[in-house]
Amino acid sequence: MGARKYIGVNNFYCNVLCPFLEKELVDMSNPERLDRIFEFLEEMALSDDSYVRDSLITTILEPLRDEEKGWQNARKLMGKRTGKLMDMVEDGTILTYVNLVGVFLKRFPEFQSAYKKELVWGNGEELSANSLAGMVLSPYLREELPDMNNQERLDRIFGFIEEMIVSDDYSVRDVVYTSIVDEYGPHNKKELENARRFMRKRTREFSDKIIKEGE
Repeated sequence: MGARKYIGVNNFYCNVLCPFLEKELVDMSNPERLDRIFEFLEEMALSDDSYVRDSLITTILEPLRDEEKGWQNARKLMGKRTGKLMDMVEDGTILTYVNLVGVFLKRFPEFQSAYKKELVWGNGEELSANSLAGMVLSPYLREELPDMNNQERLDRIFGFIEEMIVSDDYSVRDVVYTSIVDEYGPHNKKELENARRFMRKRTREFSDKIIKEGE
């Protein structure tokens, strides 16, 4: 019941609240109502519940960034914590499914050529976070981990994977689960042994879980 309720709330934000804000933030025809809505968004930003903050970022605030004029007005209405959250999203301090590809390529520009190659195969369509992980990052790790020729880069990559696995955004964690760490189960013992040298605490815990389930 709880899960269904949560999905329903996100649907409301995506299909009702966000479209309303997109229109109202351009027209600014009802500033009093907008003030009340952004006070509510500030309460969400201050919540101790990571799912509430994730909903705020991924289903309300990030979609609003597509409309430049409306986004400028939204920024003026945001409370302190809401504004801080978006600063952290925009500079990559907070990882979300929407900003994950951009943040990864910014931190690892050496993967730009591999990313662009996949764009060609995909007729220029931008890669999703899952596609980036499955088609660019995981193949690199499979190739690099047996010999470990670039340990500094591997260390940075597994540091980034740890950031993903502790993200508030379930979709970001799911990328790790389904497209990266799941590669290193008991069937890839050599790669797993080398990967564990670079894994941080939470990544290693999940890897241990995969191994146990595969025994």
